Amino acid sequence: MEQDPLQTEITWQGIPVSGGIAHAVAHVLKDHFDEPEVESIEPGDADGEMGRLRAALEATRMEIEDLQVMVSRAEGSVEADIFETHLLILQDASMLAQVEKRVRKDLVCVDAAYYQLMLKHMDALRGLADSYLRERFLDIKDVTQRVMRHLRGELLDEPMFDHPVILIAHDLTPSDTVQMDRTKVLGFGVESGSTTSHTAIIARSLALPAVVRLHGIGDELHSGDPVLLDGDEGKLILRPSAETLARYAVREQAAEQRE
Repeated sequence: MEQDPLQTEITWQGIPVSGGIAHAVAHVLKDHFDEPEVESIEPGDADGEMGRLRAALEATRMEIEDLQVMVSRAEGSVEADIFETHLLILQDASMLAQVEKRVRKDLVCVDAAYYQLMLKHMDALRGLADSYLRERFLDIKDVTQRVMRHLRGELLDEPMFDHPVILIAHDLTPSDTVQMDRTKVLGFGVESGSTTSHTAIIARSLALPAVVRLHGIGDELHSGDPVLLDGDEGKLILRPSAETLARYAVREQAAEQRE
């Protein structure tokens, strides 16, 4: 009898960055952010548009500083330093000047002017192999999403789950990893990243299993899929079989006995 492909166990091999084993359903975070429409404004609306941006930047600054304090108390100064970079990006005077020039010259809404400028910076770094530059891409992406949510009047609540999950994403911003329900998130599986990435640093500080460089998981995984994350050997297993679960249960029991 042929096996149903939808029930077949699939294993990805990545790079382990934080040890431990977790078994739960996947929660797949979307990788894109809806681009705002380029709406025309009247010349007299430019001051109001820039006022909206300054208010959004200030709200974002307060938000990041609150996160910085929270992470510093809970995890330590190394993790909190990540958000210092975010504040530098946010408070870049040249960014504000370029956005204002575009709004006043082209008479476009500030949402589009800000997003397109930040997107240009992100595109310059997107897909680069250098791990340091990859993290800068994520920093800019994180800040941009925060500012855009404030411009749109959206609440930036932490994702809440009513059951344990393993977060799956192409990449995770620092906000993704620290603004979450820590009683429900059991680990991280990421397509990109490195042993020194934000995800790795924060996962280790939270003592949660994490695996990076899991190429192709975004094409196969969906929210609700049962997965097993092995942060010791760097594996992510979709639809783990009864035999696999039993093998890992024995391994966990042996580890507990050694402690």
